[in-house]
Amino acid sequence: MSRSVRINSLQLLSMLLVSRFFTMLVAVPNRRYALSGSDALLPPLFSALLMALLLIPLLFLMKRHPQQSLTQIAEVYLPKGKPLILLCLLLFCLLTAIAAASQSEYFVSTALYPNAKRHWVLILFVMVVWYMVSMGIEAISRVSLLVCGLIVLSFALIFTGVLSEVDWLNLGALFRDSAETLAMTTVAYWGQNMELVLLCILQPYTRKSRFNRDSYLFLLGAFLLSEIISFFTIVVLGSYGATRMF
Repeated sequence: MSRSVRINSLQLLSMLLVSRFFTMLVAVPNRRYALSGSDALLPPLFSALLMALLLIPLLFLMKRHPQQSLTQIAEVYLPKGKPLILLCLLLFCLLTAIAAASQSEYFVSTALYPNAKRHWVLILFVMVVWYMVSMGIEAISRVSLLVCGLIVLSFALIFTGVLSEVDWLNLGALFRDSAETLAMTTVAYWGQNMELVLLCILQPYTRKSRFNRDSYLFLLGAFLLSEIISFFTIVVLGSYGATRMF
């Protein structure tokens, strides 16, 4: 990617939030650690607070080296360790891509088109992603900004339409589930912050960005996204929502 390529912070945040929404959409829940009622609203909050604390050392590092990626910073502190860091980032991105492709294939062949050939779903998914990558980060960022706006508009329309179906009794009391279940669900939410690694990678290609601001804006946006979806799932679907895989 050429360093002459530049996107703004709004486009970058839109890409990350669309990525988070897609991850939530195709994620296969672990029924063993499913939470009920108001307890389902706690993991997004706890995981966001935990990630905000863990980000503090990284914020100091990125403030000392503005507009530089992790690999460029590694050249300063660990000149001989740069190949290892590049390898770790490559493996991370590769494993994340494989997980996304696998979950997307399962989502499409299970929830959307149960009779679809699974290998064709996977092949078509890879072809679409390959085409998107070939268009470049500027094109992806512009489309992401539009998609992010459509997601917000869609949520507003959906939630407005289901307001008459809200049953506040579905919330129930807090801390009805076990501490183990709450902790494991929080860890699962916390592990869905791979977009922050992408933020570190894309930082040098963003115009007039501030890593601390962009990081916490993303955490806030991801928290609100998770919390609003969880809230309406609980108050509208109640216990029936726990029977749905997606």
